[in-house]
This record gives sequence, structure tokens and C-alpha cells, in this order.
Amino acid sequence: MEINAWIPSITTSSIVLILLWLGRKLILTRLTHSVKHEYDVKFEKLRDDLNKNSIQMKSLSSGALSGIINRQNAQYKRQVLAVDQIWNSVIQMKPAKVFAAQLGAYKFDTMMKAVTENPHLKEVIDVIGDDFDRNCLNGIDAEKARPFISDLAWAYYSAYNLILRNYYVKYLMIQKSLDKTEIIENPIVIKVLVVALPHREEAIQKHGHEIFHTYLEELETLLLNELKSLLLGDKASEESIKQANLILKVVENLQLKSPHT
Repeated sequence: MEINAWIPSITTSSIVLILLWLGRKLILTRLTHSVKHEYDVKFEKLRDDLNKNSIQMKSLSSGALSGIINRQNAQYKRQVLAVDQIWNSVIQMKPAKVFAAQLGAYKFDTMMKAVTENPHLKEVIDVIGDDFDRNCLNGIDAEKARPFISDLAWAYYSAYNLILRNYYVKYLMIQKSLDKTEIIENPIVIKVLVVALPHREEAIQKHGHEIFHTYLEELETLLLNELKSLLLGDKASEESIKQANLILKVVENLQLKSPHT
């Protein structure tokens, strides 16, 4: 067979192979572009979805943060009002503080004995108590403030109020010549003061009810400092929390055992 007979066959085969190769490249190129386009479309959709979610999250976060801030502002305003209510109650008890100081100038036992022997001396006691209104000890506003102040602030307030009530009881006993010292020498009252003023324990245990009035100023200062700390947002120490809980527990026990005066 002559070589010229193979030439057309080889040429045709070569052309077919070239066309197949070109077709393959074209198909691959089109597939690549198609996949890329589809990917780009999906990517854009995903990005749009993420942007929408981000906007929603920011909106939710902003709303939640706004709600938290509003609640904190409302709580702080209520705390400010509570501090005002507590301190206003202390101011209302100023007449009772003066009354306690006047009554505390006389030893209870001596006064009781003198009044028993000479009933006319009751007039002196009447003069001391003439302008005294026991309603100043009620502390209605203070009770409203209790949920919004620290336990230690309420403990100091309770100890302060308890001392003043003790002197009012003394006044009633002298008026009625009721010589029952055990009523005003209540160990629970002494315990309240010892817990509130631990550095005064020796004097409190030694002199008892006769010097309760001398600690009013100190308790008032401690209460004021605690109220200031509350407004400044200072956190209570573990020691002060224990002290407050102990005072309140003793006061509550006393209230359960004693009639209201």
C-alpha cells in the first residue's frame, strides 16, 4: 500500500482529535463559569442573609441593653427615694432622741425609787414627756424603703429605733410606778447593740440600759455612711453582711417576743 493512501486518514483523525480537545476545553470553561456564577449568586444571598441577621441582632441587643439600662435607672431612682425615706424617718425621730437624752440624765433605779417615795416627782417626768409624740417612732416610710436599701442600713436603723423605744418604755414605767427593771434590761436589746457596735461591748455589758442613749449619735453616723455607700454603688463586704444578718435576726426575735409599744 502506498503512503499516500494513509495521509487523508491521518489528517481526518487529527482534526477529530483537535475538535474533541477544543470541545472539552469549551465544556470545562462553560462549566467553570456556570459553577462560579452559581456560587457567586449563592454567596451574595448568604451575605445578604448575614447582613440582615446582623441588623436584627444589633436591634435585639440594642433593645435588650436599653431595657437593662432603663431597669437600672428605675432601680437607682427607687434607691434614692428609699434613702430619702429612711433618713426622713431618722429626722422625724429627733424629738425621741432629745427625749432619750433628757431621760438618760437620770439613773432609772434612782428615779423610780424617788417617784415611788414622792409621787409629786412624776410632774418632772410629765414635763419631759409633755411634747413627745410616740408616733415619731412608727417609721412607716422606713418600712416602705426596706426592700431597696442594704441589710446593714436597715440593721443600723432598727438598732437606733430600738434604743428610742426602750426609753419610751422607761418613761411609761416611771409614770405608772411600774418597777420591773427586767423589762428594760432585756438581754436581746443588749445583744443588738453589741452586734451593731462590737467595739463598745465592754461598756454596754457593764452599764446596760443606762447608757443606751449615748450610742445614738454613733449609730446615726454609721447609718448615714452606709446610705452613702449604697448611693455610690459600693458592694457590701462579707463581714458587714454577716453583721447585718445577725442584728436583724436578733431584732426579729425581739419583735416576736415583745408587744408593740
